[in-house]
Amino acid sequence: MTQSKIQYKSWKEFFNKNFEESKKYYLANEKKVGSSIVEEYVAVDKNDETIISICYYENKLLYWKFENPKTEGFTKQQEVEYFYRFDFTEGKSYGNPGLEFIDNNVNVIQKQFHTGLQGKEIQYYKNGEHIKSLISVKYYDNKEAYPEIVYFQKRSFWQKISKLFSKSKPDEFQTKEIDLNKIFGGI
Repeated sequence: MTQSKIQYKSWKEFFNKNFEESKKYYLANEKKVGSSIVEEYVAVDKNDETIISICYYENKLLYWKFENPKTEGFTKQQEVEYFYRFDFTEGKSYGNPGLEFIDNNVNVIQKQFHTGLQGKEIQYYKNGEHIKSLISVKYYDNKEAYPEIVYFQKRSFWQKISKLFSKSKPDEFQTKEIDLNKIFGGI
């Protein structure tokens, strides 16, 4: 399963060939956004609503995102995430934006490509309205998930105060848990 950059010339070729060989996703759209290239892959299975977006900049991988209407919180969380140069380099952190096309990085992305997403999204509903999501994703070889809360309901300070003093019917709360591996289970 471990790949080497010798097999591919770039991130673009890496993703194109892996998706093509999988026969699970196809390239539906490619566009230039400023100096970067964004590709969108769509599942061949029409029941799978996941769209995978990949952004390249100067032969670096800026992001690969998984959008699905069932995971609004995870989709929103990914809007602010991108790869840094040293994301997978032992003893270093961050660096400039973009993941270089080197063996270590290719191996990590290849592993996630095959195992899929690891984690869950817990959606919280109040009176039928999705108010927030708790997203816990296990990145790469980490055993521990990194939790993050994404809020959907916007209320002003005064709305919160008035709610404390109003005599309205009790709120009804529900939760829904989604395994992210069901959104992208790997290739």
